[in-house]
Amino acid sequence: KLVEAHGTFSTASCVRCRRMQDPNRVKRLIMEDKIPRCDCLKRGVCKPDIVFFGEDLPPRFYSLRRRDFMA
Repeated sequence: KLVEAHGTFSTASCVRCRRMQDPNRVKRLIMEDKIPRCDCLKRGVCKPDIVFFGEDLPPRFYSLRRRDFMA
């Protein structure tokens, strides 16, 4: 069993509006030393859906932890 508690590089989203982004585009721009931005009105930064050092785990982790770890 695999619990992706710290997220995944398979998906990406805007940190402001939470809209899903193309993870390949986000990765490509990051590798080109560019900051991927969302086209939303807030022009948020896009990042892989992972938890960086100092960030809290997503609420979904806490709501499912008993079920995931008891099975």
